[in-house]
Amino acid sequence: MKQVAESVKSLFKDHFHGSPEYLVRAPGRVNLIGEHTDYNMGYVLPVAIDRNIWVAFRPRSDDEIHLYSLDFNESIHIADLDSLGKSGNWSDYILGTVWELNRQGFPSRGWEGIIAGDIPIGAGLSSSAATEIAIADRNTVNRITASSEATREERPGPMRGSQRWRGAARSRTSAT
Repeated sequence: MKQVAESVKSLFKDHFHGSPEYLVRAPGRVNLIGEHTDYNMGYVLPVAIDRNIWVAFRPRSDDEIHLYSLDFNESIHIADLDSLGKSGNWSDYILGTVWELNRQGFPSRGWEGIIAGDIPIGAGLSSSAATEIAIADRNTVNRITASSEATREERPGPMRGSQRWRGAARSRTSAT
């Protein structure tokens, strides 16, 4: 686990010529009961596993998003958040999360980051869900830091109180 986190932070320094301000982690999961019943209003019992998606990022002064995927060896650059569209690859999970948060009234601000994970893709361990949670949590951190004058109750973001998504974790990185 620490190996992926260290790789993400190290690559961030090389790719963006500086240190990330945050490191966000979201674990994969398995369903002990209720596979494919959650979206049909059924009961599920998901359990987090010890495999994760990591995003090292820092806010930008503009509204652009620059993201490099270590797992796919590809970059995305989004200059216009108002015209997000499907690309047909891994970046759709990032673009879809940003688009939906914008639609729900939680607009993204500019940021740059590196994403990687050790969740096997296509193995039924929710790598795509972990990616979406990591990006949503990243969006919340970015919005909170951009509105530091707001009180805790007034801070914007999709995760508040009991609505906070379980499994997502974030930490401020040290500039080592």
